[in-house]
Amino acid sequence: DQFTSKNKHLVGRVFDVFYFSVNFGSFFSTLLIPVLLKDYGPRVAFGVPGILMLVATVVFWMGRSLYVHVPPTGAREPGALAVIFHALRNLKNRLPGGDWLSPAYGSFAASKVDGTRAAVNLAKIFVYVSVFWALFDQHSSTWVLQAKEMDLNLWGMKLEASQIAALNPIMVMGLIPLFSLWIYPRLEKAGVSMVPLKRITYGMFVAAVAFASVAVYQHFLDAGVKLSVGWHLFPFLTLTAAEVMISITGLEFAYTQAPREMKSTIMSLWHLTGFGGNMLTAYIAKI
Repeated sequence: DQFTSKNKHLVGRVFDVFYFSVNFGSFFSTLLIPVLLKDYGPRVAFGVPGILMLVATVVFWMGRSLYVHVPPTGAREPGALAVIFHALRNLKNRLPGGDWLSPAYGSFAASKVDGTRAAVNLAKIFVYVSVFWALFDQHSSTWVLQAKEMDLNLWGMKLEASQIAALNPIMVMGLIPLFSLWIYPRLEKAGVSMVPLKRITYGMFVAAVAFASVAVYQHFLDAGVKLSVGWHLFPFLTLTAAEVMISITGLEFAYTQAPREMKSTIMSLWHLTGFGGNMLTAYIAKI
């Protein structure tokens, strides 16, 4: 909403800055909150980020006059679900040569039906991204449990197992400019296509490498070998590289590929991939 035709080419860079900012905060919180919890208890550990969130909200509100305000399109307009349900109920009226959404053309604007089709097609891609989140979110759960079995003395410091996850945001901040300014341009120059879907695909394979290494570590730990937590540097590096290739690219892809009136719908589908991944992990953990 903040962009015009003159600066639209900077949308991708803005998603990089946004993601960098998120991880800037994540890095310090991942280091600080375990210490606050240990030394001062949960009231302080929950209270400090709560107060900071309030401060951030006030600052955001103070700058409200600096933003472009796009008025809402109207809550009464039919959304993608209305188009889908109408098409499913009237499949017998499918247009000659048309797909399963074609029955909706007579009752909804063509742009609405086309936008719904775009959302459905993107949702098919997003289903696979859920598998990535099923893996990624374990860096702050099962990987922490693994770290507890390892030697937590690193670089002359005794670390908390939950602090190891701070490797992710600090690596994100380093890898974002590396990928954006060096890796992607050089691969493109070498003839390797790095369009969004290719980035996401490559990122999936990189994430698999991260979990293969963690599986090897667990094999040694189960055999009684005491490993240093420093061995987590490699899986964190590869998983974070996968995150940069998948998550930032996915945010940009979801936004740029969506018709204007479907941007909220498609962005919500993107965020649902995290939910799907968490549900998948919970199911696997249960069995």
